[in-house]
Order: sequence, then C-alpha cells, then structure tokens
Amino acid sequence: MCFNAKYKLVAKVESVYGECPIYDGGEKIVMENGVINLAETDAVCLQLLSTLIHEYMAKQHLDYWQSFGGFDYSNEKTKCPRAGPPHGEGYVIVSCESTPIKK
Repeated sequence: MCFNAKYKLVAKVESVYGECPIYDGGEKIVMENGVINLAETDAVCLQLLSTLIHEYMAKQHLDYWQSFGGFDYSNEKTKCPRAGPPHGEGYVIVSCESTPIKK
C-alpha cells in the first residue's frame, strides 16, 4: 500500500464504440490500496488506465467534497482517450463505482 486509501474503485466497461482490441464490454478493472487488484481485474489497457489513475486519486477525496454538500462522485462515467470512428479505431465508456475500504 503506497498511501492511506479510503476508497476502492471498480471500473466496468459499459459500451464499446467502434473496435477496441482489449475490451468487448462487461470487463472490469479494480483499483484499491494504490494498486490494481489483478485477481479481480479482467484486462488492463494502458490508455484507459491513464484516465482511471486520475479518477482513482480523485475518489480518495470524496469525503472532502461531500462535506461541503458537493456532488456525489461515488458513481460516474468516463471514457478512454482514444478517438472513435472515423478518426480512430474506437473507444470505451466505463462506469466507475467507489466503495469505502473497510479497515
């Protein structure tokens, strides 16, 4: 564990637009305690991971944002940075769910 993580992030691939060589839909990436949980993760794409790392780190501050009456960021969607047709092969939409880590 590289830092005191408060939340586990489960990113599930909801849909694929165009062609993705890694995902078909329904796969998940699980991040907790500063690492990718390989036992629960189906496949890892580095381009999607670049987006999810920012998502994971932001989720660790959910308590701060919610204490000010801010938005509930525990369940939101994001996409990989690849371009979809006609400019690229395709991209995926993932839903990110955060759950508190039990200590």
